[in-house]
Amino acid sequence: MASITIGLGAAAALILLAFGARGQPVPDCRQAKTAADKAICGNVELAAADKAMADSYTALRAKLPPEQQRALLADQRRWITRRTAACGDKSDDALAQCLRAETEARRRFLAGESANGARDAPRIVPILFHEARKGRYEISIETPQMLTPRGAAATAFERAAHAIAFGKNAVKEYREMERPMAKGAENYYEATYELSYADPKLISLVFTIATSSAAARIRTARASPWCSTWPRAAP
Repeated sequence: MASITIGLGAAAALILLAFGARGQPVPDCRQAKTAADKAICGNVELAAADKAMADSYTALRAKLPPEQQRALLADQRRWITRRTAACGDKSDDALAQCLRAETEARRRFLAGESANGARDAPRIVPILFHEARKGRYEISIETPQMLTPRGAAATAFERAAHAIAFGKNAVKEYREMERPMAKGAENYYEATYELSYADPKLISLVFTIATSSAAARIRTARASPWCSTWPRAAP
């Protein structure tokens, strides 16, 4: 478990990178089969939350280069799987509440917001890396980016986050890993992050890294907390 503290300059701020989304996976209410899709289609508030999240996805995707757009779509599909797993043991009102919480958290992630950030809090936006070779491996990595102002603080912030998420050389390691023997098995490496504020001046950025080596039959997961201070502007 790794912990890093970085002081940001007085003028340092994180700005939302508007994201976008054509190809955003959304439920087709005419063919809704899963409990989650049926709940979204049958609940006005939940449908509105899902639309708001989809709008944030669309806004984000519009600003991304093609390779990032593909990575975003792959990340969105994985998130839908994670949401289904998180809420799969619930029903009725409990299911709706779980889906709403997961969907709102995703909207904030795509919009570069935090659940408990101050109104003038910096915004951290995701940069996505995705690479896959069928039958060999899948690599999916989320890292935060500081857009403005650029400078030493922004560079240090991004390098430290990159070092945690990508590890010593995870991409090269998984590209070169031997092919799994079991049919349908794949090696995978996934790094995701969650953002919150420990107090008005302390950003808490927690990375969760999940890995699986089918050949070696190894599956691991770990969380790396990273707290970074940032001075707020005087009122």
